Amino acid sequence: MKKAIILTAILSAALLTSCGGTTSSTAGSSTAGGSSSAAETTTSAAGGETTAAKSSETSAAQTDESSADSRDADYAWFSTGVYTVRIDGEQTHEYYVFYDKTSGKTANAQSGIGIGFTCEQSKGKIIFHMGSDSDTSEMTMSMDASGRIVGTMNGKTYSFAMLEGVSAENFDAAAYETDVPSADETAQIEAKKAAIVNALDYVGAGYSVVSTEALPADSDKGSYFKIGICPTGQTDLTFYLYAGSHNCMTESEWQEKDASADTAFFADKRVAEINVRARVGSGYEIVSSDALPNNDNANYFKVGVRKTGTDGDLTYYYAGKSFCRTEEEWLELGAAVADDSGQNPIMNFIGNYSNGRAIMLVSGSGKNEATVKITWGSSAVQTTTWTMRGAVTTDNETQLTVDYKDCVKESYTFSADGTLTEDKTEYKDGTGKICFSFADNTAKWIDDKENAGADSVFRYITVTQ
Repeated sequence: MKKAIILTAILSAALLTSCGGTTSSTAGSSTAGGSSSAAETTTSAAGGETTAAKSSETSAAQTDESSADSRDADYAWFSTGVYTVRIDGEQTHEYYVFYDKTSGKTANAQSGIGIGFTCEQSKGKIIFHMGSDSDTSEMTMSMDASGRIVGTMNGKTYSFAMLEGVSAENFDAAAYETDVPSADETAQIEAKKAAIVNALDYVGAGYSVVSTEALPADSDKGSYFKIGICPTGQTDLTFYLYAGSHNCMTESEWQEKDASADTAFFADKRVAEINVRARVGSGYEIVSSDALPNNDNANYFKVGVRKTGTDGDLTYYYAGKSFCRTEEEWLELGAAVADDSGQNPIMNFIGNYSNGRAIMLVSGSGKNEATVKITWGSSAVQTTTWTMRGAVTTDNETQLTVDYKDCVKESYTFSADGTLTEDKTEYKDGTGKICFSFADNTAKWIDDKENAGADSVFRYITVTQ
C-alpha cells in the first residue's frame, strides 16, 4: 500500500509582511513551478489526453481587462501537485493534476481520459480553459469548515484535497488507485492519529499509549477511539481515555456524555472544560465539574483539577463557554463575562482556525492572556504540535496580538496504519507572536524560533464533533 495519505489541500492566501502589511507570498504553499511545455499544444491518442493549444501567458493576455485588474498575480488556490475531487459530496475517480499554478490536466482512473488545461487563479475564482483557450469555465472558490478547497462550476460543487507525496509528473491515476487506501480508510487513519495526539496532550509528559480501539462506526459521536494510557513502562497502571479528532475525555466523562439528555448543557460543559485545560496546560486531569447557579440563561461550571496520577488537593477554576478564571478572579469579577465587563479581549477570537493544513485552537486565560495550540500534519506519517501562551494586546481595535514565549513543540511519528511509533518534545523555548485581525477574523502566525508557520494566515472555521 502506498504511504500517500490524503491531507487537507494547502490553502494559499495573500500573506502580511507584518501584522498589518502585505506580501506577494502565498500562505502555506511552495512557490509554484513546473515546465512550460505542459501548456504547449500536444495530442496523445493512447492516453486520451488533449492539452491547451496555447500557453497560459496567452490565455492570461486574452482575459478581459476588468478580470485582469481584479486578479492578484501571485495568488494560488492550487500549487504543483495532484488533487482528488469530490463532486456534490461524492468521491470520484477524477484527479486534477497541476504542473504549476497556471497549467495542468485532469485524469480519470476508470476511463483513462485526461484533458489538459490552462487557468488563471484569483482570490475569488479560477478561470479554466479545458482543451483550448476558446473553452472557458469559471469556478467560484472558497474554503469549507475542514479547510478543503471548494469550487462551484456549472451548477456543481467540487471539493479538492491534495495527495501528499504524489508527483504531478507522469501521474497515472489508474495505477495510483490500485494501491491507495480508500477515502474512508484514510479518514479513519487520520482521525486515529489526531485522537492519539489529543490523548497524549491530555495526560502530559511521561505517559505512553498501550492500545487504541476504534469505537463502533455507527456511534453518533463521530470518529472516536478508546485509548489505553499508562505511565511509561508501567502497564499495570493502564487507564483509558476517549478521544476524537478535536477533544479528549475520561471514561466517566464519556459515559456522562452518552447518558446526557440535555445536549446543550453538556456541550457548554465540554467547552468550559476545554477552556480550563487550555489554561492549566497538559499534565492535569479534571476531577470534578459542577454546574453553578445562573440568572442569565448561561451555563457556568466550577471545575476541580490536579496533576495527573496524584492524590493532591484540587485547584478550582470557574469557566463558561468563553472564559476561564481562577477562584480569586471569579470572586472579583463573578460572571461578568455575560456582559463585556472585564472580558479578556481574546474572547473575540476563541475557536478553531485553519490555514488549509494546520488547525489552530485559540482559548482565553484569565483577564489578558491567550493559549494557542497548533496541530500540523507535517507529512503523511508525522504530526507536530506547538502549544503557546502569552499576553494579549490590542491596537486601536484593528488587530490583537498574542506575544508568546516558552512555546512547546512536540512531534509524533506514526506507521501507515496510524499506530504511534514515536513521540518526543523538540523544544520548550519557542518565541513569537500571533496577530488577529478584527476586519476579517484571521490570524497570522509569526514564529521567531524556526519560522515554522512561514507567516501563515489562518481563517476561522467551525468544527463539529
